[in-house]
Order: sequence, then C-alpha cells, then structure tokens
Amino acid sequence: MSLKIAIAHYHLQTAGVTRVIENAVLALESAGVSVVVLTGKPYERGIIKNTVLVPELAYGANTNPQVLAAALRQSAKKALGHLPDVWHFHNHSLGKNAAFAEAIASLAKDKTPILLQIHDFAEDGRPANYRFLKRSLPVLYPQADHIHYAVLNGRDYQFLHFAGIPKERLYRIPNAVVLPEASKEIDTPALLKQLNAESLTLYPTRGIRRKNLGEFFLWALLGQTGEHFATTLTPENEIEKTFHETWVQYAKEKSLPITLDICTKHQLSFLESVQAANLTLTTSIAEGFGLAFLEPWLLGKPLSGRNLPEITADFSIDEVHLEDLYDRLNVPLDLIGEEPLKAKLQTALEAYYRSYAEALPEDACEIAFKAIVQENCLDFGRLDEALQRTVLDQLQDSPELKSGITPNTLNKATPQAIKTNQAAIQKYFSLSAYSQHLQEIYQELAAAKPSTVTFLPPEAVLNQFLDPRRFCLLRS
Repeated sequence: MSLKIAIAHYHLQTAGVTRVIENAVLALESAGVSVVVLTGKPYERGIIKNTVLVPELAYGANTNPQVLAAALRQSAKKALGHLPDVWHFHNHSLGKNAAFAEAIASLAKDKTPILLQIHDFAEDGRPANYRFLKRSLPVLYPQADHIHYAVLNGRDYQFLHFAGIPKERLYRIPNAVVLPEASKEIDTPALLKQLNAESLTLYPTRGIRRKNLGEFFLWALLGQTGEHFATTLTPENEIEKTFHETWVQYAKEKSLPITLDICTKHQLSFLESVQAANLTLTTSIAEGFGLAFLEPWLLGKPLSGRNLPEITADFSIDEVHLEDLYDRLNVPLDLIGEEPLKAKLQTALEAYYRSYAEALPEDACEIAFKAIVQENCLDFGRLDEALQRTVLDQLQDSPELKSGITPNTLNKATPQAIKTNQAAIQKYFSLSAYSQHLQEIYQELAAAKPSTVTFLPPEAVLNQFLDPRRFCLLRS
C-alpha cells in the first residue's frame, strides 16, 4: 500500500527549501506516493499540484500552537482522506513562526510518525531567530522512536548526534541537484564585449554577507588583465542590500573589473550567466547544503575558490573531487595588526554571545584569534567588511604586497576532471536517488513503534554551534 505523506513549510516562494520540496514531490509522485504540501502563503509556481493553504503556518503568524496543530491535522486529513502516514516538516526550529515547534510537539503526542528536516539552524548565526523562539525552546527538539531527524550535511548530523539524538533516528539527506535546460545559448563574445573583457569569472550567488564578497573582490584585484568578475544576483533582504550596496559603491570608486548582479544588469538567466563563464568561483564562509559546489560541474564549468570542509567532506564520499579549492586565504597579519584584530574580535564576540544570552568564555578571544591567525597570517574570509577593505586598499596602493597572499592564483580543473565530477553528481544527486532515499526513510518511520515523547535541552544544540573556533566576523 502506498504511503500518504503531508509535507509542511512556512511558504513555497522561490527559495532553496522550496526547490527541495518541489523536487521531492515530483520524485515521490512519479513513484506512486500520495503527497500534500501544507504552506503558509499562496503557492503560485504551479509545479506542485496538491497544496493547501494554512495561513497559521506563515512567517510571523500570531497564532495559538493548538490552533495551528488542529489546522494542520484538518488540512492533511481533508487532502489525503485520512491523517498522513508520515508528517514531514521543514525547518521547524528556524524561528520564523513561534507556534510551529509547539504545534509539532502537540502532533507528536498523536503518535503519528514525524520527520523533522532541518536545512538551517537558528543556533547558527541567527540570534534574532533564536530569541523569537524563546517560548518554544523547551520543546524545540522532541525525541521519540516515532520522531526522526534529517539534515543536509555531515556537520549537522554530528552536531545533532552529539546533542543527544541517536543515530538510528538521524539521517543525512543530500539535496537533489537538478537544473532546467537552457532556453537559448548565450552570445558570450557579445557579452564580453559589453564588459570590455576577454574572460568572465562568475560567482553564482545572491550577494548576501555570508557569501564573503570582500574575498571575491580580492580575487578581482589578483586577476589578470582582461579578466572580469561578476556575481549573478543582488540580495532581496533590506539589511543585506545595505551591505551589498557598499560593495557596489566600492567597485565604482576603485574602478574594479567587477559587475555585481550581472543577471539583472545584462538580462541573463542563471544558466546563461554560467554558460558565459570561463571559471566559476565561490568565496562563501557558510553554507547549508552547498549547491554552489555542485551546480557548475553539471553545466560543464570548473569551480574554484574557498573550500568548506564541514560541507564538502560529504561530496568527496560521493566521488565529487574538489581539490582545486583552498581551505584558507592567507594575508599577512601586518596588514591589519594583532591588537586591532583582537580588539574587534573581543567586541564582536561579547555582542554575539550576549545576543544568545550566553556567557562569553574567558579565553574566547584568544581561541578565535588562534583559529584565524596561523604563522603570522590571517584568513581573509574571517574578517568583516571594514577590515577586508583595509586590506584591499593597501593592495591597491602597494601592488607588491600581493606576493604575500597565499594562494594568489585560482586553480582550474581539467576537462577530464569536469567530466568526472559531472558524472558523479548525475549519479548520486539525481531525483531518482533522492526519491529512493526519502521513500526508505518514510517506510522506516511508518514502521516505527511510537514511544513517550521527551525533549532535548535547547542548550545541547546551541553549544555545538557557539564555539569561538568557528567564529567569523562576517556573521556577527
């Protein structure tokens, strides 16, 4: 007998989680699984056929948890004919709806199997979200034999396990990596002529803070004559837009060969912009799943830039080779100075821990400093925008300083390496592989014998993320 699944998320607007849900539904329905998706905002993309609007589920909805739980039960039952065999909730603990976690705690008592898939953590650099969850913290992470968890990467898997969730109730589900076919071929020579360039290095990203645009600018400074650097899109969030605009103005003032938001400025689709690139680049200092490490290879483009071992270690298991990436971008400490850096770290750490209502460890600043500085060189990506621009200004005034940066050139994969990675991604990150994995989890959950619900202490998860060794000024 085919399972009936109810998936729920705050919204189905264009975003990463929405793409995951759409891919999952398409794959599951093709395998004969009945699915309904409950969402807090009207769905307009049309890819998912069976959706139900539950306004109490939306971001910031001011509702009673029991009312939300009842609305979820009623909506799923009406759409599926009976209560689902498995509830599948996305990002319940993110802090976008204060009633969501408490509603799930209520549903857990019904003993219907529940899968809690976490893409992003409020504990990971989102203190405002965490404060918003204050009322829900005691029930944020329910535990029982009929409640299982899914995460995107090995780091989050280990963090939840160390926090107290048994491995038999914990899964790593890598996203499917699927790109639409390009509607047309890009006229690359015409685009390069408009850019007054001979080649294009593209950072396929929406330029929010954690994407580390300062490091992207550093590579533009280190680039060869005729090489142009571009990002694909501008942020949508107003706070992020403010930071982004500062970089837009900096590029203009310094006459750098950089175009931020090339898709809008040159009326390109994402696929067209990647098609036009000679090399793709990432300088991000934090990712959930890390699509940017996989998508370029599918389009036959090499990827270079910053490695995130916590994320990419999973890809190497699946035969994706990323040896051309660097773990650190070292610049001489003298360009900033030890005391100015320590002063900024101390201030930022105090504010960061205070934002989570946690006491700052006495040696936190020294621990963070030692993680950032090695052999009298600091990792450029761990600086904030102001310190990054201090370094960039000096490199422009004194080009001879560039020789002190390591690495100071971007590696580029061979055509054979591109084909190898492309084949591995098509094999391990296909829709069919994702569907098979998800169905196996649902079947295991549906067969689970319900048990008494308990809850993890909220600090058990917070303490995994709140580590001075992981501190980055761009996320403070």
